[in-house]
Amino acid sequence: MSLKLITAGLLSGMLLFSFAFAGTPAADFTHNTIEGKEISLSDYKGNVVLVDFWATWCPPCRMEIPHFNELFEEYGEKGFAIIGVSIDRGGAKAVADFMKNNEIAYPVVLGDNNITEIYQGYLNPKERNSIPFTFLIDKKGVIRHSYVGYKEKGVFEADIKKLLAEKESSD
Repeated sequence: MSLKLITAGLLSGMLLFSFAFAGTPAADFTHNTIEGKEISLSDYKGNVVLVDFWATWCPPCRMEIPHFNELFEEYGEKGFAIIGVSIDRGGAKAVADFMKNNEIAYPVVLGDNNITEIYQGYLNPKERNSIPFTFLIDKKGVIRHSYVGYKEKGVFEADIKKLLAEKESSD
């Protein structure tokens, strides 16, 4: 067997594996926002939802927040929602203080180990335990895209536009 054929086989296997969880229904969760309002992922069924796991001390996480604010402003009335899931070990106070000093236009909840582990499980094992990690969930509650690390606004926007354009079939 040639080296090119072996390499191509390994690469195609890695591509299949890294997208293995696309198409998986997203685990529902219910948490209080930093302001104290209870929200659930299922509250947003029928919308395209971006779920972003981040922390106040993470520079790439902080760099994405302005992008998310812009996307929320532009597409929020078109069926798009964002839920920020803070995984700060400093708790709600650290996040609330950060939010006072930094405009975040979308709801932020304080994540726990359970929901973080579930969503980390949707990622390729080599991508786990890094932040930020973000999921784009379609109108039916199915994970369609995952992203690990900082991404430019355009990466998210292209995928959001495609999912918003999809027609919901009646079940």
